[in-house]
Amino acid sequence: MLTRMGSYKPNFIRVYDRRIEELDFPIPRKTIHSRSSTRSENEDLHCVALHHLIREKGKNYAEEILANDKFFKDNNYKYIPKDCKRVCPYSIIIDDAAMCTEPQTLATIIATKAEHVVLIGDHKQLRPMVKCKEAALLGLEKSLFERYATTESSQNVPFTRLSDQYRMNPEICRFPSKHFYESALRTMRGIWGEDSLHIWPRDTKGNTYPHVLIHIEGEEHMVTLSINGNVKSWRNDAEINHVIATFLYLTREVPNETVQILSQYDAQCSEIKRRLEESGITTADDIVSTVNSSQECECSYVIFSTVRSLPECKIINNPTPEWCQRTLGLINDMNQVNVALTRARKGLIIIGNRNLLACDCTWKKVDTTLRSTRVYKDTRRVPAAKYKEESTGNNERSHFEKPSKI
Repeated sequence: MLTRMGSYKPNFIRVYDRRIEELDFPIPRKTIHSRSSTRSENEDLHCVALHHLIREKGKNYAEEILANDKFFKDNNYKYIPKDCKRVCPYSIIIDDAAMCTEPQTLATIIATKAEHVVLIGDHKQLRPMVKCKEAALLGLEKSLFERYATTESSQNVPFTRLSDQYRMNPEICRFPSKHFYESALRTMRGIWGEDSLHIWPRDTKGNTYPHVLIHIEGEEHMVTLSINGNVKSWRNDAEINHVIATFLYLTREVPNETVQILSQYDAQCSEIKRRLEESGITTADDIVSTVNSSQECECSYVIFSTVRSLPECKIINNPTPEWCQRTLGLINDMNQVNVALTRARKGLIIIGNRNLLACDCTWKKVDTTLRSTRVYKDTRRVPAAKYKEESTGNNERSHFEKPSKI
């Protein structure tokens, strides 16, 4: 963002993980040596890195911080002398607080005895990951951030929402803003406007809609992953075929843009990676990821595979919440769906079974919104080139054409 947005760049500060900070400013007996901690920081980013900014001349407490740095260095970071008193910070900032369980956040606040606490996060996106279902049902999956943001507990806690977004095309932002953020998001000018891909549907007034839902009635399969032999996940080969086709088309039409493939299921991601590697693509691990691992990412175009599918004859008319939870699985998690829908800057392509998705009230609104702007498509009219399914060993071709004005 610092180099690519030019004059559109907002004022911002980047907060690094503790392990990255300690590469520049080690702490005695605290430095963690791991594979991730060996990642070097780009020196061009020092001007926005918080741990460098607080040490700049003229900043509050900069002299004290630098004096401590020198003191630690002079002692070779080997030990802390007995006369070195423990420093209790006045303020602490907890980033991604909406992904922390309440005990994790409270433990940090209590241990530091801070008088001023700032929680930064988004409770509408990924929640804390709690493996124990009973603990999650009892409330452990609700973060302190979410509790303050959604209950009367926040009566004496100031709550500030950042409403200006620079990432997404306003049409991509419209649905998340309306259904997840009470229509509070405002789209500012950014690099999303520099879209050279002319495949998106347009209305009679020339308005472009850079998002499509491709309806695929594939067959879902539960498979056992070979990671440890007992993890089961879902896969949909029909969707994989169209994901690969769409990805190859996008990378051919806009080779200088980034394309990310997302799914909520490990088995789907694993098979897509394998297929891409068979096609000679060596960066499949960077291209394909689960929704849970994509919250910090953004790219020009996103292909989102929903995986779950049923024949239309097995889809009931008035499904119960229990049926939706069992049949839709992770697609029923609106926090994850919000993450998937907000990763793309310039274009979003959703691939899934529209009939099944419509059983969920939020996905039904997505479907209604897309149909109202006429950007719902079947497999014969989607933005991709002709693609031969060589990996399936047959001569079936999926024909795709550029959408004309509607």
